[in-house]
Amino acid sequence: MNNYNEIISMIGTIAVINLIAIILQGTKKILRKGEGKSNLRVAINLGIIGGLFGIYATINGYTNSNGAVIAIRDVGPMMAGCLAGPIGGIIAGLIAGMHRLIQGINNLPLGTTIPCSISTVLIGMLCGLLFKPFESKKSRGVFAFFIAILMECLHLSVVFIYMWFTENLSTSWNLILNVAPSFLFSNALAFGLMIFTTDMIDKYKNIEKNKDAIEIELKTATNIQKSMLPAILPYFPGRNEFEIFANMIPAKQVGGDFYDFYFIDQDHFAFLISDVSGKGVPSALFMVISKTIIKTNLQLGLSFEEAIEKTNTQLFEGNKESMFVTSWIGVLEISTGKVEFINAGHNYPILKKSNNEICFLKNRSGFILAGKKDSKYNSFNIKLEKGDMLFLYTDGITETINLSKEQYGEERLKNLLLNESNKSIEDICKDVKKDIDSFSNNSEQFDDITMVCLKYNGLDVISNKSINGSFEAKTDKIEDVTNFINKLIAECKVETKTRAEINIIIDEIFGNIAKYAYNKTEGKVEVSAFLTKNPLSLNIIFEDRGIPYNPLNAKEINKNISVNDRKYGGLGIGIVKKISDKIEYEFTNGKNKLMIKKILE
Repeated sequence: MNNYNEIISMIGTIAVINLIAIILQGTKKILRKGEGKSNLRVAINLGIIGGLFGIYATINGYTNSNGAVIAIRDVGPMMAGCLAGPIGGIIAGLIAGMHRLIQGINNLPLGTTIPCSISTVLIGMLCGLLFKPFESKKSRGVFAFFIAILMECLHLSVVFIYMWFTENLSTSWNLILNVAPSFLFSNALAFGLMIFTTDMIDKYKNIEKNKDAIEIELKTATNIQKSMLPAILPYFPGRNEFEIFANMIPAKQVGGDFYDFYFIDQDHFAFLISDVSGKGVPSALFMVISKTIIKTNLQLGLSFEEAIEKTNTQLFEGNKESMFVTSWIGVLEISTGKVEFINAGHNYPILKKSNNEICFLKNRSGFILAGKKDSKYNSFNIKLEKGDMLFLYTDGITETINLSKEQYGEERLKNLLLNESNKSIEDICKDVKKDIDSFSNNSEQFDDITMVCLKYNGLDVISNKSINGSFEAKTDKIEDVTNFINKLIAECKVETKTRAEINIIIDEIFGNIAKYAYNKTEGKVEVSAFLTKNPLSLNIIFEDRGIPYNPLNAKEINKNISVNDRKYGGLGIGIVKKISDKIEYEFTNGKNKLMIKKILE
């Protein structure tokens, strides 16, 4: 039988040995070097396994027409030596070599029994010396192929020399020529394939292990990210002046979108939505930084514009990855419904009025956050009435694509919201997500989808605790106005000091209107008051059709000037500013309107 047939006949043995190696690698760690005290145990285990491989290969060796035995016995010692060092190689070589010797003695004549047994032991020892360089090789399968060729050249050389001395040169040379090609190739193929397959299994196991570790880390990151977003539903129970709902669906396990809302003080409520450039973990990390900085600066007591400008500067500094944030940030003044907002490169929010009018707030305040170091931002204002709704969103909604490569778009979103009447804001957000899924036919989501919906319900006015009255603009009516308002708070537990401060406010404001509003002509002053909860507060509104005048523009009194040098006026409004919790003025529809809030508890 020619060399080709000899190799084919060895494939079964090669396959069995490799299959066993694969099973061991897939179920145990005994084919890999251990750590610390486990090294000796691994070497012994591999030595025994390598020896058994050698025995199996010897038993299943192929005897050619010249009586020469073709076997891949040396693969076992090679494997044990290269993977476990000299101890493993020697154990495997001794086991396989002794078996070969005993088999030869039991089947006389000896022939090549002695040199084959000796070479098997030598190969195990030499491969053990190659342990370190073998361990550091990247393509170990190729390296193993050439090691096997080298070791089998050694094997054939030992046989050649032995047969030369015991027989003759001609017999020795003919034997080597007869077995060398198939002997070299079958052993090289078997050992190279064994190392290649076990390394590939090890590689895939490590990939799977790393994948599992990454999955766990991403899950942890997702939970951390979710924990940083407002999570209690309903949000702010007990505050009936407004309702708010938000939802974020990341395209990956962690996203770059975020929303936030919190009270700056009792009457000012911040709410925002943002979109960090990119996706995944880097965006999530930048999201955490951005969210924290925005909140910190809004609560520092800076002006709104200063807070956002400081945020931009802090995000820009040290931003080596050149990431940025688009953001829409609003501050709702609960008592009036006024919303001051800044749009830093974000999508236009949708304002839906209680009468079903709907529009985009197309105001841009400045550049994206972290885009330029010294960006300036201008704020804008809108007034929400009872029942008005603001819908904020990220471009993950409007840029959703369907199977026809069409975008969902702003107009589709606007029309959907237009038809969402008499529904809760939570149901509105759910309907938006449902419509997006229907539009995209539930195809893969490529961007984070985030939305925030705020509905303004107005002040939490205590029922039956509001009054309206009309008074002549005369100073002798101050007492009537004082009694009128004190009746409203008669049943409230109000400290004496607070009652006195309320009386001062009425005296100063009504007195100034009576003296100066109508320029000595007759006129009326409309006075209304109501109580609100959380906290319990008295709200007084003075309205007149006199000369337009904003008392808040009055210059502050310089306390360092003596009474004799001080000009008349200004001291009263200064006192009112100091003792009021909130004071606002506006001139609308030909009326001066001054609103004052005094907390009673």
